[in-house]
Amino acid sequence: TGGSGRERERVGVRRASRRGAERGRSNTGGKPFFHSTRRPRQAVAMSREFFCATSNVPFSSEEELHEHYRSAFHRYNLKRRVAGLGPVTKEWFDLHRDKLLSAANAKAQKEAEQVVYYDPLSRKTFNSESKYEDFTHSNKYKKLVK
Repeated sequence: TGGSGRERERVGVRRASRRGAERGRSNTGGKPFFHSTRRPRQAVAMSREFFCATSNVPFSSEEELHEHYRSAFHRYNLKRRVAGLGPVTKEWFDLHRDKLLSAANAKAQKEAEQVVYYDPLSRKTFNSESKYEDFTHSNKYKKLVK
């Protein structure tokens, strides 16, 4: 098979690269490819760590993480995150939990104890006695009574 010298050169280069691959050289760049004679690295015991990004707390097991998701501590940090605030630590939460609960209970108790004034003629409700009296002395109420 005849042909120009350049064609033979190209064919020769191709054959050389194939021969190099057979001799343990890589096909990319012609650098030698050595198989490692070192012992393989011992498998490092990977302790899979679970993490709550809302509360910035790591956990060692998935069960602990799910338990944390159900806790009041996680819910409090969720509310803070929605409000654009940073998370608090578990220690801070434990110290302030009683204050937080008592404030919420006081607010609910105040709402339960609040007296509502109702005027059957106008069908309006009033949150304080002074507002009710102001309304009953108004011209609008006097016209309604007539």
